[in-house]
Amino acid sequence: MVNSLKLRLLYGVFTSVILLMVGSEIRIYFLVWLMGALINISHTSKYLNNKNILNSLSFLSILILCITLTIARFLPSEEIADFLIGISTAVMIYLLVNNPSKIRQEGAYEKFSKGLAGCSYTLYLVHMPILCFIRACIIDDRPWQPDIFHLFLGLIVAIFVFLYAVVIAHFTEAKTDRFRNLIMSWIKNRRLNKA
Repeated sequence: MVNSLKLRLLYGVFTSVILLMVGSEIRIYFLVWLMGALINISHTSKYLNNKNILNSLSFLSILILCITLTIARFLPSEEIADFLIGISTAVMIYLLVNNPSKIRQEGAYEKFSKGLAGCSYTLYLVHMPILCFIRACIIDDRPWQPDIFHLFLGLIVAIFVFLYAVVIAHFTEAKTDRFRNLIMSWIKNRRLNKA
């Protein structure tokens, strides 16, 4: 117990030092990231057992998010605007995730949605480098005109970048659960061996 408390204090000090060093902008975006992580570990509130209350709160959270997105552009600080959008989005996602209505049978839409979600983070990570590479290779210094040919070419580039992310995700993001289970199994085995 003492060792655990010491480790927590050490982690707390270490995290505080890092947050002091990175600057205010990264601190705010780290808090936005923490909101998403918090949704993953939070439990359903007993007040959300009532379906009418949950549906009303879900609708209200979507409305608040729309209002936040509208007024965000008029705020003096982009970081504060993003923080408010992060809070609104986190509350909305929490309410939607805790909705008791479940889809009993997976159709084509559900499978397609899961497939898109399965490569979303990889797409977020890899889209910019490949787009910069394509820009350097095939586009001259003059910007493209918004005519039919260039719109079609842009669509092909977008599809290529998406497929590129899907391939990378297949070898990385798709293996997350397997890797997590492997790490957790290793941690449990170490704890058992110490005991």
